Amino acid sequence: MTKHRIGGTKDEYCLYHQQNEYIYVSTECLHSFHGIINRTRHRDIEDFCIRRTQTVKVPFHSMQQALYDALIEFETAALTRLHGSRSVRFMMCTIMRQASSCIHGLAPFMDDIVAKRLSQIQEDGELYEYDFEMNEEFENSLFELADEIADLSKKLTGEDPKFEKLLQIIQVKQKEDNNRVIIFSSFRHTLRYLKEKLASRGIRVEQVDGNVADEVRFEMRQRFLLDRERASISEGKAISRA
Repeated sequence: MTKHRIGGTKDEYCLYHQQNEYIYVSTECLHSFHGIINRTRHRDIEDFCIRRTQTVKVPFHSMQQALYDALIEFETAALTRLHGSRSVRFMMCTIMRQASSCIHGLAPFMDDIVAKRLSQIQEDGELYEYDFEMNEEFENSLFELADEIADLSKKLTGEDPKFEKLLQIIQVKQKEDNNRVIIFSSFRHTLRYLKEKLASRGIRVEQVDGNVADEVRFEMRQRFLLDRERASISEGKAISRA
């Protein structure tokens, strides 16, 4: 690709912009859902994209917040014990994003997360002991947090403000002629949770992730492009064949 040099002519800039657009389009053609997804608008490709982003903020309710805080406190203490305090914030990025994405979807896996960390500390915990004094009080605190996480996970109710807000947005979209919605997430636990919740509310939904074979993806894509009535008939035939 020809780079646009500072001080270049208008023609050079136009050529650079056209080449940029061509590369984006050519790359996106490789995606399974090409032609369905509208790319987010970026500064570097200007008005080529037609979808604009909008952030909807939804706070945790008290039980969700308590579980989130306990998990983050536990992970911070455990990772500090294992690796020292210098890079803990960086190492916390994934678990913070997972919990923020869908605390309800992550809850069933928290026992495994906690058990893995405690096992790592028992095996490798001596390396960074100089960062702070590892004593009985700290050990007790870590196990208390583990117990708190397990207890809060079990007590987590079905109330989920974030899901309810998403459902409202989908229900508004359902009234439009183009009522199709695609939900993206980096985390499979979020997708699994949303699929179950949306299906329980009568929303026709499918999940596409790395475990879905190409031929199944193609069938899903074809059904996604149908209108409601034809898609329902198509699904009925698929169930009958199964």
